[in-house]
This record gives sequence, structure tokens and C-alpha cells, in this order.
Amino acid sequence: MREILDIKQVNVPGSGKLVGCIGEPVEIVEDPLPEFLLGFDPNEEVELDEEYREVIEKMMEEEDDMLLLCIAAEIQKQAATSPNLDQPVQETKPEMQQQASTSRFKILTEEDLLKIESDREEKTTKRATKWGVKVFKDWCQSKELSTDFELLPIDALAELLREFYGAVRQKNGNMYALPTYRGLRSALQRHLNSAPFNRNINIQSNPQFNAANHVYMGVIKRLKRLGLDVSEPHPAISNGDLQKMLSSKKLSKEDPRSLQRLVWFYLEFHFCRRGSEGLRELRKDSFIAREDDTGARYYTMAYNEATKNHPGGEESIGGKTKMKRMYETKTDTCPVAALDLYLSKLSPESDCLFQRPRDKFKASDDVWYTKQAVGVNTLGSMLREISKEAGLSRIYTNHSVRATTIRSLNDAGLKLGL
Repeated sequence: MREILDIKQVNVPGSGKLVGCIGEPVEIVEDPLPEFLLGFDPNEEVELDEEYREVIEKMMEEEDDMLLLCIAAEIQKQAATSPNLDQPVQETKPEMQQQASTSRFKILTEEDLLKIESDREEKTTKRATKWGVKVFKDWCQSKELSTDFELLPIDALAELLREFYGAVRQKNGNMYALPTYRGLRSALQRHLNSAPFNRNINIQSNPQFNAANHVYMGVIKRLKRLGLDVSEPHPAISNGDLQKMLSSKKLSKEDPRSLQRLVWFYLEFHFCRRGSEGLRELRKDSFIAREDDTGARYYTMAYNEATKNHPGGEESIGGKTKMKRMYETKTDTCPVAALDLYLSKLSPESDCLFQRPRDKFKASDDVWYTKQAVGVNTLGSMLREISKEAGLSRIYTNHSVRATTIRSLNDAGLKLGL
């Protein structure tokens, strides 16, 4: 079954073409199993020790000689490779163990396993968990209680949470907004069920936490009555601001910083990326150039990214692989031409996609960027800084680019679950 969605004419100021998506089943080819030689060649001449030869010569008077010769050779082979019990056992060196393990299976320490387990969550989720746990421990300290709550008996933990849900406040004494308040309980749930505690309890549905959750639900109703249940969504960039931004010199091909910002915006917009998620991990080969059956050039991702909502990658959605495309427009604002130029100017000493722009450069220089990667904070505040420098009507965040993509798709009559 093949699912194709190809969108090429969505009228967005400064763009002209928008990402298409193509989905098709993925064929997985397993490597063939290696061949193994079992046993030994019976035609090979076998030289036996004298003691084995005497035994065999006696046995050969009544038994098949070829079979006995094979048996004797195998016995001698095992004796030669067996450890001598009279000799002290030598300890295997770590480097020998590592060398032996590299043949197929990796030897993992407990620290390695904990790191792999931790990688299942996005960094933003880890920060939210850390924040929620800190708020709870701060409250425990204010009550002069132990902050080591992770191993408390369920009854004691439930009683503690019951009081916490009703008493928790911001530092200024105000109640948290509903989404933030919900995040506190979710953070504690993740913390208790992650390594090294692994409590395997559900503080949200376990009957022993019913009293605590009754207080929790009561607070939620109170927040709704106070109007604290609405969080402001990330707004799409207005058409006026979008036109102003793309026509400004802050996003252009004229200098390293402006070119990088232009490419950043195109990648966020055309691939409908989620804020600053995964930007630091992008590399030069993360995007590959191709042509469709009409000869039009486009860029697509070389792999399926794991995202916050789909940690298994986009191929985990409905069992299909979705491929987003950024098409050429053959205009002055062509996103494909911008990415072509950007990739050609990156430093050959680094594989990072987002490299720090050089302070001094000439347009004729082969390299416009240094080998150092752009910082996480710089990437995370990209649209905020563009909004200030371009004089937009408001300060936007990176998430607004995704909202702009979705609005453009909706305006084109497409309702997609992005």
C-alpha cells in the first residue's frame, strides 16, 4: 500500500512551494547467517602422541580404524586446549575481554544500561521531571520532612501527596496554571518509575492514591473556576510579519549569519519541525537532495527522526514511513538554492549542520563558518532574536514556525495530523 501526498503550490509569502509527504512500506533485509565449519577433515593426517597411539592400536584390533583415529584426534585436541589444573589460573586482562566482545555482542555495564534507558525521554521531558521533583522536595523541606520520598511505603507516600496537591504554590504565592499543575503530578510519576527507583506504581490511578487524587481533582476544578485552565498557544506568524521577516536583510544570502537564519527558517517551516527539538543533532548529511519524476529538485531527510510525540521516529506512525520534502521554487527566495549555498560554505572540519558564523568573511571565501557548533540556547532563541532585529509586531518563539506551517496547510484545504 503506498500513500502519497505532494503539495507544491501553497501560497506563503517568500516561499511558493511547501513540503510534500510520501509514504511507503520499508523493506528490511537481514544479513545472511555466517557459515560455520563443524568438526574436522577425516582425510587429514593425524599425528598422535605415543600414549594415545598405544591405546588406539589395542582398540583397532576389534573396531573400525578410521572411526577410532578420529576419536583419538579429538581427544588429543581437547587435551591440548584444556587448562592445566596444576598451573595457576591467570586473570584475563580487561583489554582481552573487550577484544573478545567486539566480535558480535557488546559488554554493557549497569551505567551503560541506565544511560540507554534514560535516552528514551526527550531532554525537555527530563527537565520537566527534574523541575517537578525539585518543587516537591522544596515543599518537603518547608515542612521539615525528609526529601528521600522515593522509597516510602505506598500509604505514607499517598498521604504526603494528598497534602502536597492541596498546598503547592508558585514562589510568589499564586496558584499554578492548570497545565503546569498537571505537569507536577506527571513529573513525580515518571521519577518514581524510572531508574534507579523503578517503583512500578501509578500515583494517578492506583486505588491507594484515591484520597490524594480527590484533592488533585478538586484543585483542578478550582483552577478552572479561576480561569487558570487556559494556556496561550504558540501563535502562527502573521502574514504581515512573515512578509516583513523574509524581505528583511536578517534572513538573506548576503552574509553567514543571515544565510544560516534563512536556512533554519526554511527547514523549520518546510519540515514542520517542533521548536528547537533535535536541531543540535542535525548534521551535514541529515538532508539529501533528490529529483522527482518531473525533474523538480527537492531536499528530504536522510532518516526518520525520533520526536517528543513519536520517540520511535516518524516511521512508527501507523506503520508507514513519511517523507517530507522541501521543493525548489527557482526564485530569489528558493529554499533549495539557499540550502545548497549553505552546505557549500560549511567548515570541512566539522559535520554539524549548524556551525558558528565567522566574524570576518568575504563573499568569495569557500568557508563562511567555523568548526564550532552553534549553542543550544542560540538555536532555541532563533526566532525570538529575528523578531527583535526585524522589528516584527510581536516576539515569536521557534514553535510559531510550526504553527505557521499548519495554518498554511489548513488555508490550502488540507487537514493533516502533524
